[in-house]
Amino acid sequence: MKRVVLTSLCASLVLSGIAQIASVSPTSADIASEKKFNIGIGLGVGPFAQEASIINTSVDMQGEFKPATGFSLYSSIGYNRMFAVGEGGGSAGFATLVAGPRGYVSKKFFVGVGGGIAYFTIEGLSATGFVYDPHIGLDTRKTQFTVGYSGIEDGGFVQMRALFKF
Repeated sequence: MKRVVLTSLCASLVLSGIAQIASVSPTSADIASEKKFNIGIGLGVGPFAQEASIINTSVDMQGEFKPATGFSLYSSIGYNRMFAVGEGGGSAGFATLVAGPRGYVSKKFFVGVGGGIAYFTIEGLSATGFVYDPHIGLDTRKTQFTVGYSGIEDGGFVQMRALFKF
């Protein structure tokens, strides 16, 4: 149920943002200064939503393609490491591959949602799972900041990320 509500909310925000931007015609200087393709390396950190004593850190490589003003498609491949804080400690890692659309509500602010696959390996065993990523963000010339929910099946992380563009 949580996935359906989050996905529906993000989709409605993306569509309303695209509709607002479509009604504003950009100048030729704005179009010339906007890059069609960006690539960068991101770093993220955030707590597990169901248990605050588990922290997730991530490193990923992301590409974003803007076929039109106010709309983009992004893809990210990354590695995540979960750390248990407190007694017992421990850590586990997993890789993710996520892709999805983003709608730019203004020139710098966007709303996006992505979906993909997570691959876990723990002590010789491996498993895959569905991962989803509704988020909002700020896009500047050299960096991109996002806040979102990185969901994995029935759990997930509230995550803040900084992407450094090449």
